Amino acid sequence: MKSVLGSSSLSSMKDLTTAILSSAIGIMAGYSNVASADAAEHSRLPAIEQSQENIEIANYLHELVKDCNEMETGYRQLVKTLLKLSSEEVAGILTRAEMEEYSVKLRELRNIETLLKNAEVPPQFQELHLSARKALAKGRTWVVAVHDVTLQAMQEPVIVDGSADPDGLKALADHSTKKVIELARA
Repeated sequence: MKSVLGSSSLSSMKDLTTAILSSAIGIMAGYSNVASADAAEHSRLPAIEQSQENIEIANYLHELVKDCNEMETGYRQLVKTLLKLSSEEVAGILTRAEMEEYSVKLRELRNIETLLKNAEVPPQFQELHLSARKALAKGRTWVVAVHDVTLQAMQEPVIVDGSADPDGLKALADHSTKKVIELARA
């Protein structure tokens, strides 16, 4: 059962996170180089050098999109697989230590996302940069889904004693339904 999400998936998560991080660092370094170059000095560079620098940054962006799309596809499939398993089977897939490691990688992805969100993007890369951010967000969404499904299966549910009036709940549901219908018609 471990093969569903266990060490092979964690290894792939490490590899993807590293690839995404190195692409993001390359992108940010490229943006810094383009931004820090004085306009007059930059215009003195031969057109071929300017073009090569732009191509290199664009390649980093394309690589980031590719890695994020792979992550999205792999983790979407993993969610589908996990949802076919019982809670007990899902809970037995990762150890607590592996789950913590997985959580750390997820935080790293979120940090990369924030880094890219706050980046000062040169005008010629804005469209590609936005594509990369969208791809990263989509991929991260599926990584979060795997994390949440696994965590939910691993944690003991908290049961709270309480008493609710069934008639009161029905009245609340009826009231809410009427309000939603009113909002929909407005």
